[in-house]
Amino acid sequence: MRLLLTTVRGATSFEDLRTVHGELLPTFHAACVALGLLEDDREWIACFEDAAVFAGGRQLRTLFVTALLYGPVADPLALWTRFRDHICDDHDLPRVLSRRTDLPSRELDAYLDYGLFLVTCLLTEQGKSAAEDF
Repeated sequence: MRLLLTTVRGATSFEDLRTVHGELLPTFHAACVALGLLEDDREWIACFEDAAVFAGGRQLRTLFVTALLYGPVADPLALWTRFRDHICDDHDLPRVLSRRTDLPSRELDAYLDYGLFLVTCLLTEQGKSAAEDF
């Protein structure tokens, strides 16, 4: 919000700070991106779109963790949501999930949950937590 306070002239409310070109944006972060004060994730999106063609889930999870660690990633949750099906799509997950008896479901959500768990493990190995990024 500090960026907005020093950039938006004449603001008299929080809504004024979140209004860019006449549109009230949902968050201060979105307003900063719209004003060009912060980068958006276009480069990361293009990178993941290219990588998803050739890489498997394991490689995409590594790429995702690398992006989170060394970014900058403006909206990690949006990046995860957009590419989670690719990030969790690999040959290891069905085999691993079939061996697990403590999971409530073998459906798509189980794959996504386990994929997110694997991302969290990779982050933990690097001394970070998913809570810091999501």
